[in-house]
Amino acid sequence: MTIEIFPCRLEGRVELPPSKSQAHRALFLASLSSRETFFRPWEESRDLLASRTGLEALGAVIHKEGEGVRVHGPLAGRGGGDRSPLTIPVGESGTSLRFLIPQAIALDRPVLFQGEGRLMDRPLDAFQALFTARDLTFKREGDRLLVKGPLEAGDFVLPGDVSSQFLSGLLLALPRLEGRSSLTVTKPLVSTPYLEMTLAMMEDFGLAYEVRDRGDRIIYLVEGPQEPSPKKLTLEGDWSNGAALDLFNLIGSRVDLNRPEGSSLQGDRDYPRFFQALVRGPGRVDLEDHPDLGPILFSLAALKGGGDFTGTRRLKDKESSRAQTMQEELAKLGIEVRLGEDWARVEAGSLHPPRETLSSHGDHRLVMALVPLLTITGGILEGEEAVDKSFPSYFEKLESLSLNYRRL
Repeated sequence: MTIEIFPCRLEGRVELPPSKSQAHRALFLASLSSRETFFRPWEESRDLLASRTGLEALGAVIHKEGEGVRVHGPLAGRGGGDRSPLTIPVGESGTSLRFLIPQAIALDRPVLFQGEGRLMDRPLDAFQALFTARDLTFKREGDRLLVKGPLEAGDFVLPGDVSSQFLSGLLLALPRLEGRSSLTVTKPLVSTPYLEMTLAMMEDFGLAYEVRDRGDRIIYLVEGPQEPSPKKLTLEGDWSNGAALDLFNLIGSRVDLNRPEGSSLQGDRDYPRFFQALVRGPGRVDLEDHPDLGPILFSLAALKGGGDFTGTRRLKDKESSRAQTMQEELAKLGIEVRLGEDWARVEAGSLHPPRETLSSHGDHRLVMALVPLLTITGGILEGEEAVDKSFPSYFEKLESLSLNYRRL
C-alpha cells in the first residue's frame, strides 16, 4: 500500500501500545501454567499473533477479553504417537520463532515452522549447533524449518554475542524439562536488558533459577519441572514505539505521551538519552543493545546536523538491513549516510522533498522513521502496512493527532 503525506504538525495526546517485549514473554510464561493468567492491555500486532498462533498450536488456550487477554496451558507434553509434522506459521517474527523453537523441540513430535520475508535468512546458527549436537532434528529449507525432539534436561552453552532471544527462548523452556539444567552464556553479552526482562518476568511468575557469574561466562541453573503461578498483569507502554511518537516533539509537533516508568527493564528505555545526544548534534550513539531504535535515531540525526553510530552490525539481520535501507531512503531526502562494518555516520545536510517514492523495505521500524520526516518535506511512502508488525494502531493514533495524509 502507498500513502502520500503532506507537511503538517501533530498535536494531542495518545496512549502507547503495550510493550511487545513484555507481551511476548507473558504469553509464553502464562502458556506453561495449567492455571489462568490475565494481562492487559492487549494490541495484537502481527508479531504477537505469530506467538499466539504458535502457542495455541502447542496446546495453550488464549482468548481476548475486553482490552486484555486470558491465557492458560499447559503446553503439550512429550506425546510420541503422532509422527506427522505439526505446522506453525510464524510470519516474519524473529522473537516468535526463537521463543517457539525450544518449546517445540521439547516435544517428541516433528514441528514445521513456516516463515515469510527474510525470517529464515536471519541467524539461527546458535540453536542449530546446540540442538544438532544432541542429535535432535533441526533442518532449514527455504522458508521452512523442521525441528524434532524430545529435548532432555542437561547442560547447554550459548554465545552471548548473538541475539538475547536465543537465551530467553531456551530459559523459557527449561522449566518444562524433568531434572536440573544449566545454561552457560559466554561473554560478552548483547541486548542484556532483554535477557534481564526475561529473568525478571520468570521471577514474577514464580519460577526459580540460580545465577553464577564466572567472569568470562554466566551460568543459569534451572530445576524442572516448574509451573508458573497465575497472575493478573498490567503491561507497560512500549518504549520503542514511544520513541517513534516522541520524535515528532523534536520537529515542531506537540504530542503528549504516557511515557512508561523509568524503572522499566525495556532496553529502549534509554531513548531519551540518545535523543538528547543527537539534538545537541552531531552526537554519538552505540546501537549494540538498541537495534530497534536505529532507524529513528538515523532520522533524528538527519534533522539535527548529523550523528555517529557504533554497534550497527546488529542492524543487518532485521526485517531489512536497516543501516543500508536507511542510507537509501535518506539519500532520497538529500542526506548522505556513510557505512562501515560496525559503524555509520549520518552527514550534516538539509532535507529536501523526495523526488521519488520512499520505501519501507517491508520494515516496520523504517515506516516509523520515515513518516516524521515526510511531515516536514511531504512525499510518498510505499509499504506503510509493514508497521502492523509491531504497532498496528500507529496511523490511527497519528490520525487522532491530525496527520495530513491520504492513501493512494
